[in-house]
Amino acid sequence: MKLAIVNKYLRVSLSVLAVMAISACNTVKPIEEPFAGLLPAGYKPAISQSRVDSTTLKASKLAIVPSANYEAMAKEWVAYFEGAGRKESETRADSLNAISKIISPMHLLFGGANDTKTGLATIEKQSDPRRVLRELVPTLIPRFAQVEVLTDIATAKERKADYILIVDYYGNYNGMGTKYLSKVGYHALDQSLKQVFTIERSATVDRVEPRSLLASVSDHMVANAQTIVNGINAAMIPAQQELREKLSGR
Repeated sequence: MKLAIVNKYLRVSLSVLAVMAISACNTVKPIEEPFAGLLPAGYKPAISQSRVDSTTLKASKLAIVPSANYEAMAKEWVAYFEGAGRKESETRADSLNAISKIISPMHLLFGGANDTKTGLATIEKQSDPRRVLRELVPTLIPRFAQVEVLTDIATAKERKADYILIVDYYGNYNGMGTKYLSKVGYHALDQSLKQVFTIERSATVDRVEPRSLLASVSDHMVANAQTIVNGINAAMIPAQQELREKLSGR
């Protein structure tokens, strides 16, 4: 009974350390309004009365513009994993590694080297918010005459885009670190900035736990990276499916 309690404590402690490593690279607070920073404050796009026609889209130019949420998350991710924060993240990984050895020295006896840098590399790959755009753009290219990713609506209008698609994304752990919350939104505007359609999907998934009782911090970090993938997919996949249906005129 005591061993079970100790193991439970160790698993919770190591998991908390792993979540700390992930949370450190995401301090962005969510913005509820998808047009924040892109349209004047308080501006609400009127609803377009025109229907989406796939034939018309094939002759149209689409501009994809990331929301303030998406832009902030992507910038912070790049700064943390690819910029000046890279050294800081590696130092944090070394610190977590040292703490984990104090919390759970028995893991080392069973060959569980708490290689947090391995876990950090997995988090880096799986948590990249740019994945949302990377997977979206190829599905849009065949449906439009031209597709561009731009930084703002003003530039889209300057480049005479027929349609503007605001891509909204946010994801992070809840306060307890037990669930991952994600939101994906696609908000389409026409040339006159009337709203053609809006798609929003939110999801909450449970944190993945390593199967082994002797899981290291790295194992927990890999499990938490999988949690992020599950969380993104839970919102992104149905949102993309609905987007394809909208663009097909259904």
